[in-house]
Amino acid sequence: MSRKVINEAHTPRSAEVSARRIAARAATAVTGAVLLAYHLPILASLPAPSWLRRTFGVRDRLSGSVGMALTFDDGPDPHGTPAVLEALESLGVVATFFLVGERVERYPSVAREIVAAGHGIGAHGYRHLPQPLLAPWAIEEDLERGLSVVGEVTGLLPCHFRPPYGIVSLPGLAWVRRHGGSTWLWTTDGRDWERNATPASIAGKILRRAVAGGVILLHDGDEYGTCGSWENVVATLPVIVQGLQARGLHIRPLSDNRCYACSVSCDSRRMPVTTGGIEVARD
Repeated sequence: MSRKVINEAHTPRSAEVSARRIAARAATAVTGAVLLAYHLPILASLPAPSWLRRTFGVRDRLSGSVGMALTFDDGPDPHGTPAVLEALESLGVVATFFLVGERVERYPSVAREIVAAGHGIGAHGYRHLPQPLLAPWAIEEDLERGLSVVGEVTGLLPCHFRPPYGIVSLPGLAWVRRHGGSTWLWTTDGRDWERNATPASIAGKILRRAVAGGVILLHDGDEYGTCGSWENVVATLPVIVQGLQARGLHIRPLSDNRCYACSVSCDSRRMPVTTGGIEVARD
């Protein structure tokens, strides 16, 4: 058989393979575009885009404040959280703790200590998984379960939410907005979870990027980071707070009334709501 005949005999097969490859690549591209549009991962270290602020209530700055807010993620932790609370008390400042549902279930008394000490609380999901790894229904289920656990243990339903790792998704943003809450990111990350982090490096990162109205991210637990990282946080808190105060940046809460009024489908009739600083029982 001639070369020409051989080539002609294989042409339909080659065309079929090429067509399949093109179709597969197109399907992959479409799937990726759909997932990107659905989840919309963004880097929390960047300022929240204005359209996210307007549409979904995403925030990373205080309203009309010359101070800064201290926020802690990944607790409660049986060792880190009490140590952080003690440090905050000695410094006379109030912070906001974004609580993980599975940790609240494991250490309920520590979660209640945060509230008893007068600090604000927010919800940080139930399992601490990046939302883009979850199906839309799983994102909503995780948010609702996390919020329900926090409410049942502390008696308060927070309106402040922060997605794990600061990666937002459209289903997550929509759920928070639908339930009357706000998604909070941050302007300044101490990166205390890094293996080579030290008290000096954490304070340096925060003080270099300190800005009026900014939100500081730290961690009071090491379950999802480097073991013992909270010890560096406790050691550096006086340096951070005093350094900010020297610049006229005093620590402020995320909101004046700490925002305990989020609606949710769990049974919350006995849960108090804070209105103007006064707790009232839900109807």
